[in-house]
Amino acid sequence: MPQARPQLSAKKASRLQPIFRSVAMVWALMWAVSIQAETPYQSSLPLDLLVPLDHSGTGSFVLQGEMGGVKGEFLLDTGASMVTINQELFREIRKLNDIEKVRTVGARLASGKIELMDVYRSENFIIGSGCDLGAVEFAVGKRGGRNLLGMNALQQAAPFTISMTPPQLSLSHCVLR
Repeated sequence: MPQARPQLSAKKASRLQPIFRSVAMVWALMWAVSIQAETPYQSSLPLDLLVPLDHSGTGSFVLQGEMGGVKGEFLLDTGASMVTINQELFREIRKLNDIEKVRTVGARLASGKIELMDVYRSENFIIGSGCDLGAVEFAVGKRGGRNLLGMNALQQAAPFTISMTPPQLSLSHCVLR
């Protein structure tokens, strides 16, 4: 006669579920990292342009960009839904261009706070050494801070990949300038 297996109570199972999920995620991440360390990523996508990335002081990546004829440094931020620039860069762009406000949005900041930001449109946004992403909407932060390269710009060059070694952004759809 088969022996009965001990059963977990529903309460105990619900407490253990997050632990099991975390262990599984850590195991999967370790496996993925070990695979990447053994075999370099080979993309089957036709990638047109490689944009070098520099390490920022905080371990993030930055790249050079040009919006409305004004150059600036942008933090690569895949968590940002929109390109966001600081007041300093905005003043420089406004000196050279007649730009109009498109709308106002409520943006959730990294701190969790929501801030109203004005959104404008630039007719061209160039990243790296000549990848023109075309017209891009951008938000203007009320305070100082970093300029962010958000997903609304990156999706225009998709598909794209981010490589760690060497640090670079590979873009598939660029108009080279």
